[in-house]
Amino acid sequence: MKFKLLTFSSLASIISLSGCAEYDLKEAPGYQFTKEQPIHLNVKQLRIINTPVGTETQTTKNLRLALEKWGDSRFVTYGHDKKAILIIEDAKLLTHQEQYNGKIRVKLELRDERDFVIGSAHAAVARTLKIPVDLSLAERENQLKRFQEEMINDIDKQMTKQLIQHLPTYISTWMS
Repeated sequence: MKFKLLTFSSLASIISLSGCAEYDLKEAPGYQFTKEQPIHLNVKQLRIINTPVGTETQTTKNLRLALEKWGDSRFVTYGHDKKAILIIEDAKLLTHQEQYNGKIRVKLELRDERDFVIGSAHAAVARTLKIPVDLSLAERENQLKRFQEEMINDIDKQMTKQLIQHLPTYISTWMS
């Protein structure tokens, strides 16, 4: 009888603990964007336009800065004419209680010598993250950093696909 009671109470403890383990805390030591090689654009110059709209929260500012770092590290120029402009059209990371709502929209425009748009690629992502209330400040920051990293990696996948599909003559041949 004692053995059955001990077994039953152990099982009840395991079941109650498994309900608490819904949330998977992942480490995010720093921004680690896509592990892919840089995208080589057949243009002379790349410019990044990152224009904030109105008053922004610190988390939104951090997201915009992370997008700039992504653009700087992901796109490499090798051409002799034309230019590319990476426009961060929308980047928001808003918080409401323990929920973060993230939204990113970027556009890469290719322009000729007269500054006419000769091609473009677009990418957008919207995502929500719920963070448990009982996490420490450091754990919250790590989860938020990982969330931003995943959104930017999704933007990268979409942008790469768009470039291969719509602008293959302006990227180096190793991508196609």
